[in-house]
Amino acid sequence: MIDSRGALEAVVRHAVELEDDYDDIAPTVTALTASGDTALVPRLQQVLDRFLDEGNFYGRDLIAGVLAGIEGVAALPVLLRASARDLGDDQDSLQAEIIELLHADRATGRRVARDFAAGDTPELRRVGLWALGFVVEAQDVDLLAAAVTDADPEIRSMAVGSIPDPAGDD
Repeated sequence: MIDSRGALEAVVRHAVELEDDYDDIAPTVTALTASGDTALVPRLQQVLDRFLDEGNFYGRDLIAGVLAGIEGVAALPVLLRASARDLGDDQDSLQAEIIELLHADRATGRRVARDFAAGDTPELRRVGLWALGFVVEAQDVDLLAAAVTDADPEIRSMAVGSIPDPAGDD
């Protein structure tokens, strides 16, 4: 059993100070992710917000991975909101966490993605449509058709790209 609060603070220090290699903190991140300590969720969300505000995509990715490991698909809304914040990076690690959660529970992932795709801001709609593309079903065509008329060209493009291929679908 690890001291999960102490481990989390060590991960935060690592992400802020960037003095050590990832290999030095990796065992702590792995143990923390596997801890299942849901009491850490509020602190994880606070730290994630801090890293987003500071533009620290490395810290965002570390914390997102821990949050996904501890909460599973329940972390999806928080991770999608984080993905909607453009920190100027490629988001490969964050998106990999999101995709894994979408595939782990397609029904919940699809519901959350649809909620985001109908969101109030273009950023939330974009990330929702992107996520929906991984769990899209024929019933989503109406939502995608509406998104094709959005004022934002990126949203229109994502909507078109997410339309399910009708080949082989009766």
